[in-house]
Amino acid sequence: MESLGREPRITIPRFIFHFFAISDDPKRMYEPWLNCFTDDAEVTMGTKVAKGREEIHELRRGMWKDVWSRKHHDFSNFFTAASDAFTSQKEEGGEIELMFSGKVTLEVVSGEGPETEQKVVDWAAQGTLVRTNWEGEAGPQMWKWTRYRVWLQS
Repeated sequence: MESLGREPRITIPRFIFHFFAISDDPKRMYEPWLNCFTDDAEVTMGTKVAKGREEIHELRRGMWKDVWSRKHHDFSNFFTAASDAFTSQKEEGGEIELMFSGKVTLEVVSGEGPETEQKVVDWAAQGTLVRTNWEGEAGPQMWKWTRYRVWLQS
């Protein structure tokens, strides 16, 4: 895979940062987040695999079960298998495979009481984006996940 350096250029980074802003916001729990995936997408979080909108919806619900807040940050190491991935040259239906990493700060329920604890976790993600023009809550979008996988460092 080809490294894209610290300052990737155009539409894919914009989509990814928008995706994580939605991912970190429990008020945008379902539709805005689900709309970032194709109807037949596959999402893997650790050992949990979800295929299609309904299963991804349930996976998303589980992501917030014991989490009070989350904030993804310190994104780095964008890699892609295509040299033109970070341009708008891909045609509708064109796919891009990419990998990136970062940190997430979580406030999680600790034990059975109302107490929470904060922890910072390293993570990496790998997935396939497909070029598709659609209208998202932040305006016109050009990408959706067709496959997305996350690894957490505990």
